[in-house]
Amino acid sequence: MRIKKLKPSVKETASANAGPATVRNKRSKLTDEQIVSMIGDNARLSAEKLARKLKVSPTTVRRHLKAATRKGIIHTVAVVDPDKVGLTLQAVLGFNVSRDSLDSIMDKLEKESEIKWLVAVTGEYDIMARAAFTSIDELSAFLRDKLSNIKGINNTESFICLNIPKGRFISLD
Repeated sequence: MRIKKLKPSVKETASANAGPATVRNKRSKLTDEQIVSMIGDNARLSAEKLARKLKVSPTTVRRHLKAATRKGIIHTVAVVDPDKVGLTLQAVLGFNVSRDSLDSIMDKLEKESEIKWLVAVTGEYDIMARAAFTSIDELSAFLRDKLSNIKGINNTESFICLNIPKGRFISLD
């Protein structure tokens, strides 16, 4: 008995047609993630070296980097080792603030050069920050002179960083 082959359904045709594009998109995404990871480890790698490691062409690497930069996925910034620029003391600061003052306090803290990282959070504190200083005296002056003048800060707690194995480098802005 012969079995007559029926025409493929619309669903089967669509999935068959989507196959290569889906594979290509996954490969492209994987390449983007690999490139970002590799330049995160060493931003000075050339497109040629990246291409060799990823087994793609240098043109592909350059195209992915250009697109990621254009889309705002990658930003080029300079970061420094805080110890080497004299910022030998880093601290995490927790802030309890008046709810109606949260945005204005965030704006004021963002302008302080000592603050290197700033977030509004849930939990015991309303705001957490990472700050860098040249000495304990500078931290003390910052807490006493600058923070005490910001209306709406009800309480702060300081945590001096003893060891920073990850996220050590900071930008100076």
